[in-house]
Amino acid sequence: MTFPNISPALARIRAAGVLRVGTTGDYPPFCRRRADGGYEGADIEMAHDLAERLGVRVAFVPSVWVELLDDFIADKFDIAMGGVTVTAARAEMAFFSVPTFVDGKRHHDNATVFDELVAGRADVMVTDGLEADHQAQLHPELVAVPVAPWTRLEKAYMFARDPAMKDYVDTWLAAAFASGQWQRALDRAMSAHSGDPG
Repeated sequence: MTFPNISPALARIRAAGVLRVGTTGDYPPFCRRRADGGYEGADIEMAHDLAERLGVRVAFVPSVWVELLDDFIADKFDIAMGGVTVTAARAEMAFFSVPTFVDGKRHHDNATVFDELVAGRADVMVTDGLEADHQAQLHPELVAVPVAPWTRLEKAYMFARDPAMKDYVDTWLAAAFASGQWQRALDRAMSAHSGDPG
């Protein structure tokens, strides 16, 4: 894939030699911060691939959901990856890639609610279908019950309002979808049995 010279955002990334990826690290199988401080997950794997194709290294920038857009506006990272939901507020300030995943939201807390279930302090919780399936694989004592999503949410990558960068990222993703690369990354992340969420 050729590097577009007409993209200010991509030109800046290439000149800096690093792709700064904002991520929360609390949303497996898309992203998860390990106890050692490193990151793993389907979108983390894709971030490494995107950086490699751009000919730069990748650096992960920690963020939290309520500050993700503010951190982006403050230029703390070039692209947000890790199960980022397309919202109207975010779309006013940034571009999104084509959706990487479509799901429905069932609960807002991604970090600790499954521990509450395992500990018996909660009886049931509702979250994204994919996350419920993943957590049921990680915790054999939990069961994911399929129900119809209450909302329709698209997960995508968020970046500068740069049409050439959007074209580049969408073309890169289209190739990843067509080759099965994205699905393999997601499958690996879904089957990963990780320990302490760090």
